[in-house]
Amino acid sequence: MYWILCDASADLPKEYVSAQEKLKVLPMPYYIGDEEGIYSPDAEVDLHQFYEKLRNGATSGTAQTNTATFYKTFQELSKKGDGILCIMMGGVNSGSLSSALTAAKAFKEAHPQVKIEVVDSTCMSLGYGMLVIDAVNHRSQGMSLKDNAQKCRKIGLDLLHWFTVDDLNYLARGGRLSKFTAIAGTMLRIKPVLHVDAEGRLVTVGKVNGRKKALKTICNKLLELMNPKEKTEGATVYIVHADCLKDAQWCKDYFIDKLGAHAKVRIGEIGCVIGAHSGPGTVAVFAHGAGNGR
Repeated sequence: MYWILCDASADLPKEYVSAQEKLKVLPMPYYIGDEEGIYSPDAEVDLHQFYEKLRNGATSGTAQTNTATFYKTFQELSKKGDGILCIMMGGVNSGSLSSALTAAKAFKEAHPQVKIEVVDSTCMSLGYGMLVIDAVNHRSQGMSLKDNAQKCRKIGLDLLHWFTVDDLNYLARGGRLSKFTAIAGTMLRIKPVLHVDAEGRLVTVGKVNGRKKALKTICNKLLELMNPKEKTEGATVYIVHADCLKDAQWCKDYFIDKLGAHAKVRIGEIGCVIGAHSGPGTVAVFAHGAGNGR
């Protein structure tokens, strides 16, 4: 059996990761204020305290996984499996993809018998995690490493990501909004509606007045664009939140009301890697699209 490798920005639940065979999640470094940490699904991190520090003005950030770490990981996994399917967060959002590609090229030159496929998911957070879950399911069905990689490249382009944030200032810090727009928008209670485009970029596609309207908008966008077959046969929807469980639960109730009790609607948390950039109060919803791309 080949390995599936991803990193902690996929926001996969600890329980899921620990239940899988040959699924490796690379930890990722982050900082908040003058504290540094390593985030992974099983890290002992109090996410409420992490987001409270952000609310109180602490700065935060992350660092990409370097080439040496990927090379060492390929070396370790290749001794215990039949190849490696390495799925990375969208390359426009993280330099880790470039590090993985460089390491894979060097490792295959030194060890040509080892099969390694590196996939740019074009996804982020649990949208990226959904692609990893799909890859694990494909493998359990007997799909080869190469075919799985090709399938993931196609599915990744069709995974729907819809986001909203509670504080526009975090988007301003990341260069997605001007500081003036963020201040004015905050005063007017304007909330952005964002999605991830076909190239993996987080794009603001609208603004609405008020938090509840923003939540309803991202839910309706997902319902509008998701796979119609799943709507009738049992949709799978993932919701993640940054220390705002009540808002995530509101979204879950909304989806179940619209899709029926047969829908699988799961709630997870946004970890330190994504949360360092999106800030507290972020809510995102994910599902498979209708096959037309994002």
